[in-house]
Formats: sequence, C-alpha cells, structure tokens
Amino acid sequence: MEGARKHDLASTVTQYMDGHMSLPILDFLMDQEIYSPESLVRAKLECVKSSNMAEYALSIYQDAGLEVPERMDNELDAAIERIDSAESKAEKVIQFFDNAERIAELRGEDGERAITPSLLEREEGITREDLDTYYQWGKQTYESGDYAGASGVLFNLEGVLRAGGMVPSNPKMLSILWGKLAATILNSDWDAALVEVKALASAISSAAGDKDNPNFGAVQVLQARSWLLHWSLFVCFNHADGRNFLIEFFMSPENLQAVQNNCPWLLRYITVALVMIIGRHRNFNDILKIITQERHAYSDPITEFLECLRVDFDFEGAQKKLKACEEILRMDYFLSEATEAFMSGARMFIFETFCRIHHTLDMSMLADRLAYSPTEAEKFIVDLIRGSKLDARIDSAKNYVVIGSGKNGVGVHARVQERTKDLAARSMALSQTLKQMEAKEERDRKRRILAAMDEY
Repeated sequence: MEGARKHDLASTVTQYMDGHMSLPILDFLMDQEIYSPESLVRAKLECVKSSNMAEYALSIYQDAGLEVPERMDNELDAAIERIDSAESKAEKVIQFFDNAERIAELRGEDGERAITPSLLEREEGITREDLDTYYQWGKQTYESGDYAGASGVLFNLEGVLRAGGMVPSNPKMLSILWGKLAATILNSDWDAALVEVKALASAISSAAGDKDNPNFGAVQVLQARSWLLHWSLFVCFNHADGRNFLIEFFMSPENLQAVQNNCPWLLRYITVALVMIIGRHRNFNDILKIITQERHAYSDPITEFLECLRVDFDFEGAQKKLKACEEILRMDYFLSEATEAFMSGARMFIFETFCRIHHTLDMSMLADRLAYSPTEAEKFIVDLIRGSKLDARIDSAKNYVVIGSGKNGVGVHARVQERTKDLAARSMALSQTLKQMEAKEERDRKRRILAAMDEY
C-alpha cells in the first residue's frame, strides 16, 4: 500500500482537470485506502465549492457523517437563483432551439441553409448578446451536473457561431470546445468525446499559429496541450480504440513536447498502452528511447519494467518490477480496469524477449519469470501454440519449451539463427577487404611521393 501511495498520480493529474472531472477519481480513491477518508471528503467538497451542485455537497456531508454547515441553506438558494436567472435570460434562445419545426423552416426545403447569427437576428430577433446569455445558460447547466444538457447547448451554439465564420482559434470558440469535451467525457459518451479531443487539438494548433491572438503564446499553448492530454486519458482508457489513439496522439511532435517539458508522468500511460497492444507498435523504439531519456524526470515500476526488459535485458529485474506494476495499476483510476490486459501483455513481452535469445526454455524458470504457477505457465504456452502464435513444442520429459520446432513454420529463434549463421565469416571477409583497401591506399601514397621526388 505504501508503494502504491508513493507512485499514485491522482493528486498530480487532477491539477490539470476541472472539479467535475476530479470527482470520479476521488470516488475511486475512496475504495482504495491510499488516503484517509477525511482528506478525500475535503477534496470532494473543494471540487464542488464553486459549482451549482450544492445538493451534492450536502450529500457528501451526510454520507461522511459530518455536521452540515449552516451556510449550506444559503448555498442551495444561491445555486437555484443562478440557474433560474440564467434560464430566464436565455429563454428566447432556448425556445428557438427547442422548436424543431422553426429550425427546419429556416434551413429551407433542401435543409442546406446555414443558421448564422445574422440570420437569427434578422428572422428571430436573437442578438449576439442573446447568444452570450445562451452560453451562460450552458455553463450554469454544466455547473449543475447536467452534462448531457450542457453538451446540447454548446453543440447548438458552436454550430451557429461556426456558420457565422467564427474560427476555432477564437477564444470563445475554444471555450465552447473545452466545455463540449468536458461534458461528453462526464456523460461517458466516448465516441463523441474522441471527436471532441481531435477537434480541440486542431483548434489549439490553429490558435498556436494565429499571430493575431497575442494572448495565446508559447506558454499558453504548452499548458493547453498539457490539459488536453490529461483530459484525453478518460477517452483513451474507455474508448474501444483508445490505446492506439493514445500512442499516436501523445507521440505527435507537439504533444510529445508537452509530455517531456511539462508532464513526464504521462509516460506511465503511454507505456501501459504500448504493452497492452497486441503486436509490436511502429513507435515502440521511439517510446523506449524517450522513457530512457526521461528517466531523470520521471520513472515508476511500469516504465522501469520496459527498460529492464528491452534495454537492459534484465529478466530478474523485470520480474520484480512486474509484481510492483500490478499493485500500482489497480490503484490508478485510469488503469485499474486495464490491469489484467497489461499483465497479460507484459508476460507476452517477457516471453517474446526470451524467444529472441534462447532456443530452449526451462518451464520452471519461465513460470518464475512470468509470475505464474507451473500449471499456469504451461497453459499459457499451450494456448500460444494452439493459437498459432508460437512455433514451439513442450518437451514434458525434460520440462522444456523448445522454440522453432517447425510445426508452424520457421520460428523467431530459427530465423535469427538463419540470418546470423554466417555472421563470423562475413565479418572476417569485411575485415580482409578493409585491410586490402588500406594496403592499396598506402601503395598509392608511396607512388605519389616517388613521382613527386622524380619531378623535383
């Protein structure tokens, strides 16, 4: 448990999230016994302090058996007042977007007519100030915990403003995109959230290249990308294709710069995604290089496992790190559900590495290195052979696994042997060729000297 607390990243990653997104992480930690319940209750109350979730705050006090402060009645009234006021001010726009028939009429018979701010003002009397109040209504809806409702408001508003020519790098549009992403994440709409991550990444890049936006300099761009990377963790470990997306997204040059300069702890999540992917990823060597380069800035048993295995070829060290990995994974909000997949992928990594350098493997040693019982290790090997993922056979008499038996074609070990069997001969031939070239160069040099002396 002490090791899990030492490597826990909750207090770090939540610094890059808003209060609403921190709540599910804090709820998860309540069951992990890493932190005291009192400290987590205080953190949850801090998260909702500036929101409209006064009723939720009241339930936190009651569930924790704490005395409810007298000010809670006033906070409840204030929250209701803010919501009612925002709804009242935005009523005209709310009614318009609730009127599907009128929207269809404005779009025309072919449905291609864009609804722009100028069209709304001319046809509906909805001004830009009214659209601002609609945005505030969306914000208050979000602060109330109605994430689906907030997402709908922001979707409507984005469509109108884009149709009116507002570019993604506009500060108001950026704010809308951040709000949409947060709402879709908290609404667990992972397909939509993945779309929003990509849209916001594109908008940040546009803002970074916008010379007319002096308030979005290099530091602001770095911070924005750092926040987006942290928010995207929700998507990457819940979406069906999230692990592949994580590696591609985090390893893009601009985002990798943010990881290395601002938040190297995200290397943990890159490593987990890499190990979980079946088959070698094209970015494998680049990721391994970065993990090694950044070990001074960040390392934990998860990144160290990969280093031990594929940099140092320290199987005993990798085995020890793997045992520590399991505890850390189960205590990490984003990775807890991925623990079994990671452990399975990690064992496959260990086994593949063994196969690259050995022709026969002792089953007892293999079971020890994979943190399996002998029976589990044998089943692991048998499943690989049956699934045609391994060209090998088990020698039960000697308790060995023999790699490259020929049953499923030429194995990894056999291919390595075939490609390297004449390596010594080729090396010697190359050495002789170099010596002959050097001797010829020396003879030519002497001839040039003699010729020069004759001319003199």
